[in-house]
Amino acid sequence: MKRLQWLLVFLALAPALLFAYTGQFSRLISDDDCSVVLGRDRGAWGEVHYLYNNWGGRYGTYLWKGVFAQFDTLAPQITHAIMAALWLVGGYWLVVQGLAFLKIDDSR
Repeated sequence: MKRLQWLLVFLALAPALLFAYTGQFSRLISDDDCSVVLGRDRGAWGEVHYLYNNWGGRYGTYLWKGVFAQFDTLAPQITHAIMAALWLVGGYWLVVQGLAFLKIDDSR
């Protein structure tokens, strides 16, 4: 029974693990290179301010790129791993909240 449970856990985690693995092959393209340079030169808030006023209104994306600009060409791989971790935490939280809403306590 324990082996079956571990197999089910692995199968449930497989999509997130595959997403994190494929993120290791992500690379920067031309716009991303410019964002990384701006983030390194101006800092995260400076990049958000500059790009929001001169380029577009996606301040959340600009802040995300600015924070990870210090990692240079490793930024895509790191962001994929962080997104996969956030996805797992969010999924866990959603299941726990769903079980609490349905008043299922004994099988958590």
